[in-house]
Amino acid sequence: MDGWLRVLVDRTVVAMTIALAVVIGETLSARAPRRRPAMLALAVLIGATAGESLRIAVDPFAASPDPASIASRVAQWTLIYAAVVGIQACWRLRADYAAFAATAAAADARARRSLLTFELEALQRQIEPHFLFNTLATIRRLGSTSPEKGLPLLERLFDYTSRLFAVSQRAESTVGEEIDLALAYLDVCAARMAPRLSVVTEIDPEARAGRIPCLMLATLVENAIKHGVGPKQGPGAITLRARIRDQSLEIEVEDNGVGLVSDAGVGTGISNLMARLRILYGSTGSLDLEPLFPSGVRARLRVPRAPRA
Repeated sequence: MDGWLRVLVDRTVVAMTIALAVVIGETLSARAPRRRPAMLALAVLIGATAGESLRIAVDPFAASPDPASIASRVAQWTLIYAAVVGIQACWRLRADYAAFAATAAAADARARRSLLTFELEALQRQIEPHFLFNTLATIRRLGSTSPEKGLPLLERLFDYTSRLFAVSQRAESTVGEEIDLALAYLDVCAARMAPRLSVVTEIDPEARAGRIPCLMLATLVENAIKHGVGPKQGPGAITLRARIRDQSLEIEVEDNGVGLVSDAGVGTGISNLMARLRILYGSTGSLDLEPLFPSGVRARLRVPRAPRA
């Protein structure tokens, strides 16, 4: 027991001396952060040497000082301190990395929500103004020339805006709701463009229950009218298809309009839609634009059939 107590006292003396030297080193290195590692290493060496010297001085039973023995013990203390500091640094690094990862994940989630909200608001603003203005102008004209046609068009517009308001209040909707909204929109367009526009639907009843982000189909239909059938001279046609294929919802909007214009790009609406697909589905969602012969475009939207988390 006496021997173990002497060892404990010896280790305590040296350890306390090293701790005091490290505290002084930390204080001095606060003024020069770049020199902190070197100053702490020097503090450990000084503290270990001073501690060993003090131990020998206060221990009446200690052997005569041996420089080689003192150097060996100083080296041992230095290695022990380095190991402790290394373990502490690993723990701190792990905690910092976990905190950084959590912060980055939270920031990414906020950015995704903000982007989706912005995209949806931009999409809503993009769909409404020109279409609404042109339709109201048509209704005013028909009110003077053909009132019997103006009232049905007004009713169709009311049906469309009611459906648009209901769908746009949610992040996603069913394929059936999106189809009904698109048909209400095309009904108004057909009344305005009559008899230039015809609409065909090929909808799988099973696909109507699938869920997709709201207004995606509306974007494709509006794009087909605005950039396809609208500029076309002569009759225009829009075909809507929805089906289940390979555990995916596949929706197509096909037109016989002027086709893809190489220098026009894909437009803001399509670009926003593609960005939303990437954010929501990654590589499992896609939008393909396929030119048709002799004219027209087929837009094919694919999203996973299973509900999103």
